Amino acid sequence: MYLKGYTQQAIADHLGMTRQMVGYDLKAIRQEWLQSAIRNFDEARAIELARIDLLERNYWDQWEKSCERVTEQVKVAEANPITGKPEPTRVTIHESAGLGDVKYLEGVKWCIDRRCKLLGLDAPVKIAPTTPDGKEKYTSGATISTEEGLRRLQELIAAVKADGVPENSGRDGVPVQELAERGESDVELGLAAPGRDTG
Repeated sequence: MYLKGYTQQAIADHLGMTRQMVGYDLKAIRQEWLQSAIRNFDEARAIELARIDLLERNYWDQWEKSCERVTEQVKVAEANPITGKPEPTRVTIHESAGLGDVKYLEGVKWCIDRRCKLLGLDAPVKIAPTTPDGKEKYTSGATISTEEGLRRLQELIAAVKADGVPENSGRDGVPVQELAERGESDVELGLAAPGRDTG
């Protein structure tokens, strides 16, 4: 009754108990739900799982009933020629196999799906990034074609050649020209971008 949303007082009235006794019993039941969960879930999740279990049991019961053989009696009444009153003259019995109502299995499936979501058993859903309006595939500014990358690199090289190399772009603050005069090449030194510490 608690899973169906009845208040403690309504449950107490129905069972002939005090509301306090129902409260104690519900507390014990909630503890049992928490302990029976696979992980230590919070109380709300345990209650929802118990509700889903109850609903699934009801769906299975209704499914089994819908699979039982169906017997239907049809009574045909004809008027008695002497009295004029209708009297049953024959009874026809139709028997058919219960095929089961698929809507109950759909209910069972819903319960299983919902339980898996609550327990986190579903595989993660991959979501493709899109633009804020959701219409186009999202691409960050970092994604460029090879041709565009080469073009930008050539522009950068040309700009560096035209402006010269900044004096502080060498290792440990020593200008690159001075390092070259010492015979230390950039490859040997493992120089990084200007301003970065490589040593």
